[in-house]
Amino acid sequence: MRRRFLLLLGLIVFLAPAFAQEGEDWNAFRERTGQYYHYLLQRDVDNFSFELTSKAYIDFIAQYGDSTHYYPLKFIWTSPEDRYYVLQTLPAAAEKDSLRREMLLRIQDLKNLWEDILFDFKKYIFQPPMYSIPDGALARMASDTVGISYKDPQGNFRLRENYAKSGLLREVVWEAGNQRTITHPVYKLDENKWYCVGWQSQKTVNGEVTEGLVYGLEPLWIGNHYLPNQVDVAVQAQRGDTGEIVSGLYRIFLRDLRFNELIEVRNPGPIHPRLQR
Repeated sequence: MRRRFLLLLGLIVFLAPAFAQEGEDWNAFRERTGQYYHYLLQRDVDNFSFELTSKAYIDFIAQYGDSTHYYPLKFIWTSPEDRYYVLQTLPAAAEKDSLRREMLLRIQDLKNLWEDILFDFKKYIFQPPMYSIPDGALARMASDTVGISYKDPQGNFRLRENYAKSGLLREVVWEAGNQRTITHPVYKLDENKWYCVGWQSQKTVNGEVTEGLVYGLEPLWIGNHYLPNQVDVAVQAQRGDTGEIVSGLYRIFLRDLRFNELIEVRNPGPIHPRLQR
């Protein structure tokens, strides 16, 4: 018997803030329903930034510095889609070369962890989910759902997205060869707009489940802007060589959200190769 496993997922669906319009096409649907989401990249936002850390990094750095050194990276997003990382001040103990190398390696691990979820964060937090869909995508306007499908420019993978007629995103399916990832975002309502509180993904290869992930977000409101201040990632995966099921839990913290800072990008000097953009 083939070994299978499933990370149990609980879905939360909330009523729509508005009714669908008869006879609208995809462009009209996207324009109408995009306003039903809370998101960061409003029209008056040229850039935003926040500081990043993880539970693993805090556990490591606490023995060398105080809480002022707990957030080692500043993440900057500028329109349309440029991103930068600024290394924050390290504790005095970093003057020792061997310890500095260890700190930089730990910071690189943090950056990698963040990059792993950045694509989803952009889709569910930075902007309404339908805004990431390229022009020319195929749309199927059914009586109660809207289906969208498109390929990446290189044709390496296909994405299919399923929306309720209200505009609520229900499912995203990523496919490449024999691999498939199905994601269900979870939304709540605030002031008749949806905001994302997590998403749940299941990866398969040749129809066999190989990995399940659950992302939980702790909501934080800063004025009218929503940005989670904590991201919990629960992973359950099957080792390819042994078939053993392994589990993991990761936690990322975000703080100090800022908008429209004066940013000047200069040609940087030599930096640690593991911390390049």
